Amino acid sequence: SIAIQRAFQDPATWGRLLLDVAHYVAGLYGRETEISEQEALAEILAVMKIEIDKSENSDSLGNIN
Repeated sequence: SIAIQRAFQDPATWGRLLLDVAHYVAGLYGRETEISEQEALAEILAVMKIEIDKSENSDSLGNIN
């Protein structure tokens, strides 16, 4: 569950926050699975890139243009 409100003056701060969350999640995988923290972070970031690229080709509802 997530509740979000605009708490920062610039969107770049959200980017830093999201990266911090990705590092925390990767750390969990590194401690609790056979996947290393570095491997988990690389996979998380790779999927984020794919999803960003897909969203650039769709409207706000996720429909492909």
